[in-house]
Amino acid sequence: MLRTRLNASQLQRPEYQSAAKWAAISFLLLALLLAVVGIFIASWAGLLIGFVFVPILLLGVPLACWRTVLVIAPDRVFRHVVLRKPHEALLGRFHVPLSVDSRYFLCSPSFPKSIVWRSLQTISLVFLLASVATPVLSATRNAMTEESWFFSLALLALSLVMPFIALLWLYEDSGVRVYDKEVGTISKVGTWVQQFIFGTGVATSFVKFTLSVQGGTIPQVALATVLFTVLIPPCLVVTVVFHRNLQPMFVNRFLASASAGALEREDIVLAPRS
Repeated sequence: MLRTRLNASQLQRPEYQSAAKWAAISFLLLALLLAVVGIFIASWAGLLIGFVFVPILLLGVPLACWRTVLVIAPDRVFRHVVLRKPHEALLGRFHVPLSVDSRYFLCSPSFPKSIVWRSLQTISLVFLLASVATPVLSATRNAMTEESWFFSLALLALSLVMPFIALLWLYEDSGVRVYDKEVGTISKVGTWVQQFIFGTGVATSFVKFTLSVQGGTIPQVALATVLFTVLIPPCLVVTVVFHRNLQPMFVNRFLASASAGALEREDIVLAPRS
């Protein structure tokens, strides 16, 4: 079976370069803001914490987790989860529509022309999980406590949950598709996962969380502003760095794996990807 090897130069499109520029600018502005706040709070120690430690926490930890998962998991998850489908019995209880007659195959690997949608997926998942989990885990409903819980849970979502969504992106970019023989459709791996996560009212959940914070309108607006300011830049940067610097390597590794080698290869024409 022929395998297509991708080169990193295939990702150096103007759209990717523009996304990288704006993501870098947003994070640089955030780092400068944190440094200024750090100086006012704890002088030079605050500057060090705001300009060095916090950016490492917001970028270094998530990127290390993404890389670790995507080095270890792609072939194992595909063989033991995607192909064997041990999760379908559980999904059936929640009335998730599943195909009883489907097969996986490989088409030509490709990358999306724009990563705007995937960046929105990252932001959506991070804010959704933190918005839902914070009221459950936080015992105090004041803005300071809620902010700490939300930030911690958002960082956990970005570091430990998003890598598995990136795993679905990896399969998609590698050219893995599933053919449903019952209805005659071709779709991406894990389409139902993305539809479920990104169709459950992220904005509604975040607004409900914000309004549940005690103290009135001003603390609620301030909390929402701080969370957007601190969390959106790292979500953008991690997504951009993954696509520009890591994804070609992981696609090549998966295409050289036993899982990809066992799949039939078919040439199909897909609608343009955005």
